[in-house]
Amino acid sequence: MEQRSQYYNEEIEIVKYGVWIDGHFTWLDSWSCQYTEDKIIYENNNMNLRISLQVIYREKTILQEMTFRNLNSHPRQIKVFCNPLFSKKNDKKITFFAPILQAMVHNVDGYYFLLNGRLKRRGIVQYCTNFDETDCLQNGKILMQPFSLRSSKSIYSLEGEMDAKEEIKVYFWQCSGSSKYEVMKKNLFIQLNLPYERALET
Repeated sequence: MEQRSQYYNEEIEIVKYGVWIDGHFTWLDSWSCQYTEDKIIYENNNMNLRISLQVIYREKTILQEMTFRNLNSHPRQIKVFCNPLFSKKNDKKITFFAPILQAMVHNVDGYYFLLNGRLKRRGIVQYCTNFDETDCLQNGKILMQPFSLRSSKSIYSLEGEMDAKEEIKVYFWQCSGSSKYEVMKKNLFIQLNLPYERALET
């Protein structure tokens, strides 16, 4: 799946998602899909997997809720990759993984973008701040790189297990702001208000 810059900020041109499962990787935009009033349904018969996507927009914040349904009758390991492409027009970029926040951060000429996610209460597992599309993702692994200058592409993964016939929620979100404190505050707000997190606390 790809999303264009009008949903984000002019600095982010495209966000791509990929799925690794059963030893195979594909980008989501190669799957068959259908549109409903508020969701996009993706299906891959070869992977025996179905995904529904719902996007929630707020000022400078985007939350994407993905529902993954395992159509197989056995457990499976899954890895979901997020690959944002930033505009190459501005080369004043710093990209880094923030261990304390467990988030990917892009600073573009003093403006901040924070990208994060959750899969079964687990955050980002793998990350690379300067992703090369020639890198092979078929083994489900990326070259870990925590910091880069002038990078237009980063990538990170959410990973976990799916039980037989299980349906799980996967969340990705992007926050933007003029200061690190602004994006940190938005990131914390989302983390504390995810439906899955609230359900476990009750």
